[in-house]
Amino acid sequence: MCVDERNQVVGRYARKSTVAAVMYLVALTHSLSITLTQAMFLLSVPLLLVSGFRKAMVRSLSPLVALMSLLVLWILIGTVFLPEKTRLVKHALSWWHLLLFYVGYIGVQLGADTRKVFLSAVIGGMILAAYGLCQFALLGWARAQGFFHNALTYSNSLTLTLAFMITLPPSLWWLSPIVRSSGWTTFLVFSMIGVILLGLIAGVSRGPLYSFATIASLIVVMRYRWKGGAAVVVVIVVFGMLTYSSPRFERLYQRGWSVSVSDTTRLALWEGTLRLISDYPMFGVGANMFPMLITRYADDAKLDTKGHAHNAYLQVAANYGVPAVVFLCAIYGALGAPYVRAWRHRRTPLALTGLALLAVFLTGGLTENNFGDAEVAMYFWFLQGVVRGEIEISGDRPSPFPAGSS
Repeated sequence: MCVDERNQVVGRYARKSTVAAVMYLVALTHSLSITLTQAMFLLSVPLLLVSGFRKAMVRSLSPLVALMSLLVLWILIGTVFLPEKTRLVKHALSWWHLLLFYVGYIGVQLGADTRKVFLSAVIGGMILAAYGLCQFALLGWARAQGFFHNALTYSNSLTLTLAFMITLPPSLWWLSPIVRSSGWTTFLVFSMIGVILLGLIAGVSRGPLYSFATIASLIVVMRYRWKGGAAVVVVIVVFGMLTYSSPRFERLYQRGWSVSVSDTTRLALWEGTLRLISDYPMFGVGANMFPMLITRYADDAKLDTKGHAHNAYLQVAANYGVPAVVFLCAIYGALGAPYVRAWRHRRTPLALTGLALLAVFLTGGLTENNFGDAEVAMYFWFLQGVVRGEIEISGDRPSPFPAGSS
């Protein structure tokens, strides 16, 4: 091998190693620090987009790229028509978290091991859940929030981690080189799922809990059939015993099933947001302007919080106009359609993973602004890029997620 060829081989190996390291760190840091995550984002975007830009322009992604471009174009056009001109730059760049999809997609295309990416995300989720459990059980916090600024962001992040954990068979995890016994691998995986699920419960956030419980039950039964049904029953029984054996949990979850201040606030916010949208239907009021304007449309006495509409769909319409909601729903449709086809034709577990992530994200948006919550949105789009990238290349090299594996 000549010097030039050897240098090329070394260069390719160094690039692949750097890309892989960045991908694993991006997956890990999403659960630990928004500042660190954004720093990794700023590092990864130029590295991955420059290295693999052509890979993101493949024909299979054309509908998604086109729809995302339409959404961004609509947001940029809307800056001309905003009622307030104080935050134009923030409004114009408020779509940036969509780039995390291409970070995940291109990173896998350039050689990052998908299994290790997921394992890195699980390690981050484990640390987040453990810290949340310490806050709730040892420090006496009313609601765990981990390293985030509120319990809802914490809970929505954990639901995304759980969504891919319950859809990937334990035999496909990268733990297999570490734990040789398949039985111990299965035990370790389900133990980690249990810790993160307890962390989610400690967040005492009803929306993420209800949406995850419903979708997880359906997904587990689809994937594991009677074994999945039995697992769902066991979880419900354990949850019920935990709830009613602990006065603290019983008090918290009885409150969770009853009408509370947060319910009154949400209803007032939704009604006010609909009135706001009717006044600004085309381009909205702009990103971050909602808290300043909502009191004109909603009863201030009923608003316990004014930061956002507590409904992602209404929030997008209020910020960017009704057409933006249409574009965004079309994006989610384009994102999910290949997973549906892959599941129907090949029964690949990774297609179910993509659908599970999409389902918990969309249902969570009914009661929370997770589309605009940077921590949650970045994590979602990154994981979606990883899943889509692995599905795209599964025909080019042996995939760690083969069809029909169990």
